[in-house]
Amino acid sequence: MTGASGGRAGLAGAASCRLVTTGRRTGRQHVVSVWFVLEEDTLFVLARGPGTDWVRNVRAQPAVEVGYRRARLAGRARLVTDEQESRRAQAAWFAKYSGRLAGPTEGSPGATVIAIDLDR
Repeated sequence: MTGASGGRAGLAGAASCRLVTTGRRTGRQHVVSVWFVLEEDTLFVLARGPGTDWVRNVRAQPAVEVGYRRARLAGRARLVTDEQESRRAQAAWFAKYSGRLAGPTEGSPGATVIAIDLDR
């Protein structure tokens, strides 16, 4: 983990970040760019579905890194199963990206929401 304090401050206003997962079969780093919302020490990402490669990676190995500019922040990913937490995360995500979306502009009860609890 590098640049935690500066990275977290910059991350709050960023449109996207890099999510570094560990490949569930290869053990190699897998990097994807994701849209997210940050609430306190938790970053929420909406995935295209539970079968998405990076989602399967974090379910197998929840230790992840979030990269923004030169900072890398360590965290643990988890599938959001609490309906209220999922709704809140989706509402915040859609509010942040509403002007950039071509598809649906509101959440779904069956959405795949991943929370990344950042290390302090």
